[in-house]
Amino acid sequence: MKKIIILIAALAISAAAANAQIWVSAGYNSVTERISGTNSHYDGFSIGAESEHKLFLFTSFVHGLKLNAYYGSANAHNYSYYGLSIPVLIRGNFPIIPGYLGTYAQVGPDFGLGLSCKEKESVSNGNSFDYYKEGYYQRFRMGLDVGVGFTYKQNFRISFDYNFGLNNLSKIDSKNAKMSYFTVGIARKF
Repeated sequence: MKKIIILIAALAISAAAANAQIWVSAGYNSVTERISGTNSHYDGFSIGAESEHKLFLFTSFVHGLKLNAYYGSANAHNYSYYGLSIPVLIRGNFPIIPGYLGTYAQVGPDFGLGLSCKEKESVSNGNSFDYYKEGYYQRFRMGLDVGVGFTYKQNFRISFDYNFGLNNLSKIDSKNAKMSYFTVGIARKF
C-alpha cells in the first residue's frame, strides 16, 4: 500500500511540474529599514527564479527563490545586506489582448532568511560589525508581498511589488526593526 501511495504522489508531483512555467527575474530594490521610528533607505537588487502553476481560469500559484542584496552609506559607515527570499503567492492573470498583452495582480506571504548583515567604517582599516554574529538581528524575516505587473507575449514580464516587513528583526527588547522594500523587476519565461 505504501508503494502505491508513493507512486501516486510521485505521479501527481510530476504532472504538476510538467504544467509549471519557470520564470527567471532580476530587479531593482528600494529598501526601507525602520528601527524604532527612524527610517533608513538603501538601494539594492534581486535575482531569482519562480515556478508558476495554473490553478483555474485566470489564477495561478507561484513560489520561488530570490537573492536580495542592498548597500548604503551614512555617517562614514557602509552597510550591506544579503538574504534569501521565498515568496508564496496567488496570482490573478487578466488578458488585455489575449496571447499578446496582459496584466496581473498577486499577493501572499514572503519568507526570508538573512545571510549577511554588516556595517563597516568607510575609513581605511575601518572596523567591521556583523549584526547577526553580535546578536542584534534575527535571520528569519516574514513579509506580505503585494504586486502588479504586465506580461508581453506570455514570455516577458515587468513587475512592481511592495513587500511589507511584518516581524521584528531586532533581538534587543527595546528596539523594533522591520525591513520593507519596493521592487521593479523584469522576468523571462523559459
